Amino acid sequence: MSLFSLPILKVDLKTEIENLLNRIDLGDLYLLDIQIGGLNKKPKIVVTIDSDAGVSIDDCANFSRILNNEIAEKVLTDDNYTLEVTSPGADKPLKLPRQFTKNIGRQLRLILADGMEVAGILQSTEIDGITLKVEKTEKIQKKKVTTIEDKSYKYSDIKKATIIIIF
Repeated sequence: MSLFSLPILKVDLKTEIENLLNRIDLGDLYLLDIQIGGLNKKPKIVVTIDSDAGVSIDDCANFSRILNNEIAEKVLTDDNYTLEVTSPGADKPLKLPRQFTKNIGRQLRLILADGMEVAGILQSTEIDGITLKVEKTEKIQKKKVTTIEDKSYKYSDIKKATIIIIF
């Protein structure tokens, strides 16, 4: 097989879709993630969107139509593809500072960069981090003493943050 008979690789599809979305007015919606799968056969493009007010099924459907038209118009892929537009589930990690802001008052579990786990109620967000109300239990003179304190964590120190779902 000669070098000239190898298929020409397309520019990274994920990057192309990100660039395309940066040029589209998304209104209140914002992009959280793009996952591309099945590249050896029919690509599956999964786009996760969010909004400060939440995302409805209609939002996903409208976004999907717009994105599908843009992908077809820009001919980003020669193949047939599957496009899935979704909102983050309650079990998905928080990635952007604005996601923390919309979850003030909810209970979070953090895994910090040093591996330590912390749980508490999200009290506030700042430019560079968050404040949790954390319950701490200590044994003092054979008695368990529980204290509640506000602890601040920088976004850069948070490896993973998830909402604790309470029924």
